[in-house]
Amino acid sequence: MHILAPTDGSEHARQALEFACTLANQATANITVLGVIEDSDRADLAQLALEDADRLLEDRGIQHTVKLRHGHAAEQILREMEEDGYDLIVMGARGRSRLTRFLLGTVSFRVLEHSDIPVLIARQPRPQITDILVAVGGRPEGEPTICFGTELAQKVGANATLLHVTSPVPQMYTGLEEMEATLPELMQSDTNEGRQLRKGARMMNDRQIEGDVELRRGLVEEEIIREAVEGDYDLIVIGSSVPAAPWRLLVGNITRRVLDNTKRPVLVVPGERQQAS
Repeated sequence: MHILAPTDGSEHARQALEFACTLANQATANITVLGVIEDSDRADLAQLALEDADRLLEDRGIQHTVKLRHGHAAEQILREMEEDGYDLIVMGARGRSRLTRFLLGTVSFRVLEHSDIPVLIARQPRPQITDILVAVGGRPEGEPTICFGTELAQKVGANATLLHVTSPVPQMYTGLEEMEATLPELMQSDTNEGRQLRKGARMMNDRQIEGDVELRRGLVEEEIIREAVEGDYDLIVIGSSVPAAPWRLLVGNITRRVLDNTKRPVLVVPGERQQAS
C-alpha cells in the first residue's frame, strides 16, 4: 500500500501523519509526505514541516519519501495523486464548524470532492487499528466501500463489522412484522442491500477477517455514529455518492453529516464516476 500524507506542519496534519504511521506499520505500507508551497513567504515553514515529518517517520522506522511542490495545496495534492499511483490519502481536519468545508478546512474538502482514491480524515486517531466499521447502504457506491474496507481490515489485521441502517418504521405501522425485516431476512432478500451484505460477508470469510454484520434502524448518519461509539471502533469506512454532472457534490449528504458529527477517523471511498447525461 502506498499512502500519500500531505502536511503543512499543523497539529491536525501531524495527527494525520501519526495515523498514517499506524496504518503503514500494520499494513507494511510506505508513505510519501507532501509539502506544498503556496506562498514564497511561507517556503521556510513548508520546509520545516517536511523536515519534522521526515524525522518522525525515520524514528518510526517507516519506509518513506518526502516531496515538495509549488502551487495551490489542493490542486498539488490531487496532481500528486494522479501522477504517482497512490492507494490512499491520509489528511487531517480542522476544528468544528457548521459547514463541512470549514470543519475540514477548504483543502481537505476539495481533496475529498475530487479524489479518485479513498481519503482518510484522521481526526483524533487511535494508536492501533483493531476494529473497523464499514457502512453499507445498498447504493452502487457501496460495492467499492465493502471491497476497500474489507481489504484494509485484512491488511492491518483488524476485525470488521458491516453495518446497514434502515429507516425507522412509522409509529402508525408499529407491530406489523412484515415491515420490520430481521437481519437474516434482509441478507436472504433479493435487494441491493441484501446482495451487498452477502457479498461483504463472503469477502470477510474469504479473507479470514473476524467480524459481524449489524442492522440498525433510525437516521442513517446518527446510527452510524452511535454504532461507532458504542462499539468503540477505530475507523469508520463509508462510501461517497458519485456526481453525474460537474456542479453536483461528490461527497453525499450522509457522508458529510458523519464527517461533521464524529470525532473518529473516517475513510471516504469514492464510487465509480458516472458521465453527465
